[in-house]
Amino acid sequence: MNYKLNDDHSVTKCTTEELIKELDDTYKTDKRTLGKDIINGALISTVFLGIDHNFTNDGPPLIFETMVFYDSNSEDEQERYSTYDEAMAGHKKYVKKYSSFQMKIRMYITAIFNL
Repeated sequence: MNYKLNDDHSVTKCTTEELIKELDDTYKTDKRTLGKDIINGALISTVFLGIDHNFTNDGPPLIFETMVFYDSNSEDEQERYSTYDEAMAGHKKYVKKYSSFQMKIRMYITAIFNL
């Protein structure tokens, strides 16, 4: 199922053709990027996906996503959400996590020892 993001942050089901137009328009304005921060070398990005990533068909659609990229040798973190508000709360959670002193130390040690 496809969705488009409305100006009030609600989502509406749409056809594939409408989604393609929506994504083309949002790439020009970067409307689909909800948050993008670099914290201690980690890129935290939260976006509107437009396509339901709930592949179990059980539960609500997962149409927003936060990803964290911080080291080419480590596993990235990822979390998906159903609503704009959940996505923004998730983004803030990862910003807080990667701003913590413990995470600074972990990332520093990882970078030094290439773990």
